[in-house]
Amino acid sequence: MRKRKIRSGGQAIVLVTLSLMAMSGMMGLSVDLGWSYFVQRQAQAAVDAGALAAVHEVFSRKLGSVSGLGCSATSSECRTALSHCASISATSNLYNGCQYAQSWDGFGPEEISVISNIGSAVPTPPTVGIPTANIAYWATYIATKNIPQLFSSLLGNTQGTIAAKGTAAIIAEVVPGSFLGMNQAGDCQTDSGGGAINCGVDLDVAGSGKGQCFDSAGNATQQASICGPAGIFLASQCNGNNSAGCGSSDYAGQTHKGGATVWGSTNRIQGVGAVDDPSAWTPTPINGSGGSQFQDPTKGEIQPPIAPGLPSGTAITSCAVTTTSLPNSVLGPFQYYHVNSQGKADGLQLSLGSGTTFASNGSCPSGGTSNQVGQAFPAYVFYGGVNADAVNTTNGKTFGPGQYVMAGTTSQSGAVFTSTKGTFTGDTNSGTMFILTDPTYPSLVQPPAISTAITAGLTFYQGDTYFKNISGNLTGISSTLPGTASSLDQYGGTLFWQDRRNTSLTASGHYDAMGNYVSGACTTATCGATATSPNFTLDHGNAGMTMKGVLYQPRGAWMTINAGGAAVANSPLQVITGSLVFTTGGGNTNVVLLGPTNPAIIFRTALIQ
Repeated sequence: MRKRKIRSGGQAIVLVTLSLMAMSGMMGLSVDLGWSYFVQRQAQAAVDAGALAAVHEVFSRKLGSVSGLGCSATSSECRTALSHCASISATSNLYNGCQYAQSWDGFGPEEISVISNIGSAVPTPPTVGIPTANIAYWATYIATKNIPQLFSSLLGNTQGTIAAKGTAAIIAEVVPGSFLGMNQAGDCQTDSGGGAINCGVDLDVAGSGKGQCFDSAGNATQQASICGPAGIFLASQCNGNNSAGCGSSDYAGQTHKGGATVWGSTNRIQGVGAVDDPSAWTPTPINGSGGSQFQDPTKGEIQPPIAPGLPSGTAITSCAVTTTSLPNSVLGPFQYYHVNSQGKADGLQLSLGSGTTFASNGSCPSGGTSNQVGQAFPAYVFYGGVNADAVNTTNGKTFGPGQYVMAGTTSQSGAVFTSTKGTFTGDTNSGTMFILTDPTYPSLVQPPAISTAITAGLTFYQGDTYFKNISGNLTGISSTLPGTASSLDQYGGTLFWQDRRNTSLTASGHYDAMGNYVSGACTTATCGATATSPNFTLDHGNAGMTMKGVLYQPRGAWMTINAGGAAVANSPLQVITGSLVFTTGGGNTNVVLLGPTNPAIIFRTALIQ
């Protein structure tokens, strides 16, 4: 027995030794894998931050525009092949992303790589449920790192490798809603004498007129004074309690309890905003959370560039005329203004003849050749306002493809664009864009004669727009424009664009060209000369006018529908305005929006992987 015990000694040591090897493996599995997981999560946070920073930086540099984002051998914002951050130029937006990614502990420039590009000729970004066509720009950051192993090294695994990938993009989104009232700060409308009226009211419906409403599928629903199948959003917080910018009788939406109804698939009012008769709305409006749906949808983006086919900073060729009546001929894309007998610009309004048409190869009455000849989407600029009362053509060529820039009127209570009779039709292929502004509009380079006149004291205002007894068809610009007009693609569908700098809040603050509120008084350098809120009026007799696209005037401007007939009948129009007013005693006035076929598009930065 004693001999057996001696021979059996040491078994425990062997078993413990074998157990320690297994335990080391288990410890290695738990400690080393846990450490690897921790580092990998850091890497993921680093690449996500880097991708977002790079994309947001290029978006900021272009002031919210997506034009000009293209890859080439020299473009600093693109890398068609995977590149280490160590090789990225400090002037590139991708360098900003690298700095964010490397700010996480333990990641050097050789451990972060980036690839970023656009277009069908280079790799497409990884997406999750996002059509490639909706992505204007993207950047992917990849982090790889070797980390030492502890217990696992006993088994020969001295190093482990972790990797993480993050992709961010500038993505196109459709602005929801058929009607958006953007009067969120209680901005007041102004009458012809400059007095404040209807403060903080986004929608004011009077009269008993009703039209047939349709849902988004085209099915008839009910009759109402205003029909908005894609939804109605009111940004004002006026609730009849004398809140800031509002009076005791002002509500975000007013129906005057006259039997008028407002119908939309979704009706939302910001915050504590209210309507004076919620029972007249279908469905009953509900208060929202005050999010982005109640803001100017394109806030933070540049306004549409003028003459996008010309190099930035280039002035459109001038056309000085000595008579206020433009001839019945084909006019070209010039900057038109009237000059007096001394040859000085005086800002008088210009009238279109009954046979006036526009084309890129058209002429200037006083001679000269335009620098936009042959362009598919040229720009026509008018100083002093345009009177189209004599227009009465049915050939659809009065307003062909292009931009028609109403660069202000010298009468603060006057109209920058007016037409009270006749028929005219915009282009139905590339579309037509009207820009309502003044000479200080960003990207508009004034002719020397206009600059001199302004310096000498001539003042231009963003005047009213007035349509009455007009029939025809106006179509906003195409979402994909030909040739050099691609920088307007993000404004596809826009029919009327009101310069967003105007506001009647000049005593306390104003809005800049990017749609941001700025404290302090308005000056011509920051918000133009306008001290009132321009009015877009559709008067009675407009039953034959069909508008397609986006009517944009989000702040400090308002739209008035006067009595008599359907003012906007069965139009696939998206209305984004400060306020929509049906005048008191509006009779049969009604607005029937069919749901926009080409709504406003906005761009946002977001992680997509």
